[in-house]
Amino acid sequence: SWTILPPEPEFITYLDVDSGNLVGRADVYYDNTRFALAALLNGDSPESFRSLEAEGSMLELLLRYLPHYDPSYRILFAPKDAELTFDLLDRGIPEILQRSEVRMTDRFKALKVRNRSKFDIGLSVESNLLDISVTSSDLSPEELLDILYSYKKKKKFITLKNGDFFKLDDNESIAQLVEMMEALHVSPKEFVTGKMHSPAYRALYLDKMMEASQDIYATRDSRFKSLIKEFKTIEDADFEVPKTLKSTLRKYQSVGYRWLRTLDAHSFGGILADDMGLGKTLQVITVLLAVKNENPGNSRPAFIVTPASLVYNWKEECSRFTPALSA
Repeated sequence: SWTILPPEPEFITYLDVDSGNLVGRADVYYDNTRFALAALLNGDSPESFRSLEAEGSMLELLLRYLPHYDPSYRILFAPKDAELTFDLLDRGIPEILQRSEVRMTDRFKALKVRNRSKFDIGLSVESNLLDISVTSSDLSPEELLDILYSYKKKKKFITLKNGDFFKLDDNESIAQLVEMMEALHVSPKEFVTGKMHSPAYRALYLDKMMEASQDIYATRDSRFKSLIKEFKTIEDADFEVPKTLKSTLRKYQSVGYRWLRTLDAHSFGGILADDMGLGKTLQVITVLLAVKNENPGNSRPAFIVTPASLVYNWKEECSRFTPALSA
């Protein structure tokens, strides 16, 4: 016996926009026979060979984004609303495309969702201060300010002056800008308008952040570049270990010594966080000896804060390795 399989339904969805209102129509085809999908909402009795499960599922999807029905024209629509429009463009169309061919009018194609922009961070160092400025190639300062405020309020998007939607959900570049802004402890307005001044030690953090971003570029001045280079080439820093300790310090301790000297040269603070027993005390008193040797007539005391149980350990280390230092 022969079994005749019913034809598979094929959907075509038409999308338009009229005075800001979203308009949609969907047809379902069985071979060359066309039916208006929304006619199901009229209560019409469909032909027996049609797949009500597939058509109902498709209609349900469309109603999620175009929730109103006009029975006279058998069209679905959504009133002028920025959030409904954004949802259709951002999530709706990709979902509809999985089940249907989609045809759009030129007016509908003019609706756009963007999630990227090019940002330039100007970085310069002067007098131990880091000057920072933020600009965008295609967003005005007012739009960038709106984006930052809206992102912090967890909004999904903003509408730009040209009518485009700028997506904020899962936007890595904007997340990095906000992270940078919060790390600098400035408000969105301070971040966008004029130059910001920050301690120079934040240069290292900002430079690392720039390396990880696709849409955030940095314009670095020569002093900024020089500062970063010095910290990336600590082993080659021009800080000689005092002659009396050259044969005493291990290689990693010499690197730690040069790192501490580089921090000091730029008036930075830092934490030498080697494990116990790796010679942190020796590295620090090497720095103190070097500073004393380089300033024989102008040496100042160093103030060491330590648990009482370690006071004698410090004195013993100084007597053993740096007898020129009085403790």
